[in-house]
Amino acid sequence: MTDAAMIAEDSFTAEMRGEVLWVEWVIHVTVTDHGALSLVERANALSPNTCPPMLVMLNEMVSLSRGALTTFSHGLNIAAMALVGPSPVDQLLVSYFTEVHEPPYPTRHFTTVDGAYTWLTEHPHA
Repeated sequence: MTDAAMIAEDSFTAEMRGEVLWVEWVIHVTVTDHGALSLVERANALSPNTCPPMLVMLNEMVSLSRGALTTFSHGLNIAAMALVGPSPVDQLLVSYFTEVHEPPYPTRHFTTVDGAYTWLTEHPHA
Protein backbone atom coordinates (compact mmCIF):
# COMPACT_ATOMS: atom_id res chain seq x y z
CA MET A 1 0.00 0.00 0.00
CA THR A 2 1.33 3.45 -0.89
CA ASP A 3 1.76 6.23 1.65
CA ALA A 4 -1.08 8.17 -0.02
CA ALA A 5 -3.41 5.17 0.29
CA MET A 6 -2.58 4.72 3.96
CA ILE A 7 -3.17 8.42 4.67
CA ALA A 8 -6.48 8.35 2.78
CA GLU A 9 -7.71 5.31 4.70
CA ASP A 10 -6.65 6.89 7.99
CA SER A 11 -8.81 9.95 7.26
CA PHE A 12 -12.11 8.09 7.74
CA THR A 13 -13.75 5.05 9.26
CA ALA A 14 -16.53 3.15 7.51
CA GLU A 15 -18.68 0.28 8.70
CA MET A 16 -22.08 -1.28 8.18
CA ARG A 17 -24.42 -0.73 11.13
CA GLY A 18 -27.42 -2.83 10.29
CA GLU A 19 -28.56 -1.73 6.85
CA VAL A 20 -26.82 1.68 6.98
CA LEU A 21 -23.26 2.40 5.85
CA TRP A 22 -21.74 4.76 8.45
CA VAL A 23 -18.78 6.96 7.53
CA GLU A 24 -16.94 9.20 9.95
CA TRP A 25 -14.25 11.57 8.73
CA VAL A 26 -11.50 12.64 11.10
CA ILE A 27 -11.95 16.12 12.51
CA HIS A 28 -10.92 19.05 10.28
CA VAL A 29 -10.10 16.84 7.30
CA THR A 30 -9.53 18.01 3.74
CA VAL A 31 -10.79 15.28 1.42
CA THR A 32 -8.56 14.67 -1.58
CA ASP A 33 -9.27 12.81 -4.81
CA HIS A 34 -7.45 9.80 -3.38
CA GLY A 35 -9.38 9.96 -0.12
CA ALA A 36 -12.66 9.91 -2.05
CA LEU A 37 -11.55 6.93 -4.14
CA SER A 38 -10.51 5.11 -0.95
CA LEU A 39 -13.96 5.65 0.52
CA VAL A 40 -15.68 4.35 -2.62
CA GLU A 41 -13.49 1.23 -2.56
CA ARG A 42 -14.21 0.69 1.14
CA ALA A 43 -17.96 1.18 0.63
CA ASN A 44 -17.94 -1.35 -2.22
CA ALA A 45 -16.06 -3.85 -0.05
CA LEU A 46 -18.50 -3.41 2.85
CA SER A 47 -21.63 -3.78 0.75
CA PRO A 48 -20.73 -5.58 -2.49
CA ASN A 49 -24.23 -6.90 -3.18
CA THR A 50 -26.41 -4.10 -1.81
CA CYS A 51 -27.06 -0.43 -2.36
CA PRO A 52 -27.27 0.86 1.23
CA PRO A 53 -28.10 4.32 2.49
CA MET A 54 -25.05 6.18 3.83
CA LEU A 55 -24.75 8.33 6.94
CA VAL A 56 -21.71 10.61 6.88
CA MET A 57 -20.29 12.45 9.89
CA LEU A 58 -18.51 15.51 8.50
CA ASN A 59 -16.72 16.43 11.78
CA GLU A 60 -15.94 20.02 10.85
CA MET A 61 -14.64 19.05 7.41
CA VAL A 62 -12.48 21.82 5.98
CA SER A 63 -12.82 21.20 2.25
CA LEU A 64 -13.12 18.66 -0.56
CA SER A 65 -11.29 18.61 -3.86
CA ARG A 66 -13.30 18.96 -7.05
CA GLY A 67 -12.33 15.39 -7.95
CA ALA A 68 -13.57 14.14 -4.56
CA LEU A 69 -16.95 15.77 -5.11
CA THR A 70 -17.21 14.23 -8.57
CA THR A 71 -16.24 10.82 -7.21
CA PHE A 72 -18.86 11.03 -4.47
CA SER A 73 -21.59 12.14 -6.87
CA HIS A 74 -20.93 9.49 -9.52
CA GLY A 75 -18.85 6.73 -7.93
CA LEU A 76 -20.85 5.66 -4.88
CA ASN A 77 -23.33 2.79 -5.13
CA ILE A 78 -25.70 4.02 -2.43
CA ALA A 79 -29.46 4.55 -2.08
CA ALA A 80 -29.27 7.90 -0.24
CA MET A 81 -26.81 10.06 1.67
CA ALA A 82 -27.40 11.87 4.96
CA LEU A 83 -24.59 14.29 5.79
CA VAL A 84 -24.32 15.29 9.46
CA GLY A 85 -22.64 18.47 10.62
CA PRO A 86 -23.86 21.25 12.89
CA SER A 87 -21.83 24.15 11.48
CA PRO A 88 -22.77 26.61 8.73
CA VAL A 89 -19.66 25.43 6.82
CA ASP A 90 -21.05 21.86 6.86
CA GLN A 91 -24.33 23.11 5.44
CA LEU A 92 -22.49 25.13 2.77
CA LEU A 93 -20.43 22.09 1.70
CA VAL A 94 -23.59 19.97 1.41
CA SER A 95 -25.46 22.66 -0.54
CA TYR A 96 -22.58 23.04 -2.98
CA PHE A 97 -22.32 19.27 -3.43
CA THR A 98 -26.02 18.78 -4.13
CA GLU A 99 -26.52 21.84 -6.32
CA VAL A 100 -23.35 21.70 -8.42
CA HIS A 101 -22.60 17.97 -8.58
CA GLU A 102 -26.21 16.72 -8.62
CA PRO A 103 -25.77 13.26 -7.08
CA PRO A 104 -28.21 10.68 -8.50
CA TYR A 105 -29.36 9.64 -5.02
CA PRO A 106 -31.33 11.70 -2.45
CA THR A 107 -28.96 13.80 -0.34
CA ARG A 108 -29.77 15.88 2.73
CA HIS A 109 -27.95 17.82 5.43
CA PHE A 110 -28.71 17.21 9.10
CA THR A 111 -27.42 18.78 12.28
CA THR A 112 -27.97 15.60 14.33
CA VAL A 113 -27.27 11.92 13.85
CA ASP A 114 -30.76 11.03 15.09
CA GLY A 115 -32.44 13.09 12.39
CA ALA A 116 -30.18 11.66 9.69
CA TYR A 117 -30.66 8.07 10.83
CA THR A 118 -34.44 8.47 11.00
CA TRP A 119 -34.55 9.91 7.48
CA LEU A 120 -32.43 7.06 6.11
CA THR A 121 -34.28 4.23 7.84
CA GLU A 122 -37.89 5.44 7.83
CA HIS A 123 -37.97 6.66 4.25
CA PRO A 124 -36.69 3.84 2.02
CA HIS A 125 -34.79 5.24 -0.93
CA ALA A 126 -33.91 2.07 -2.82
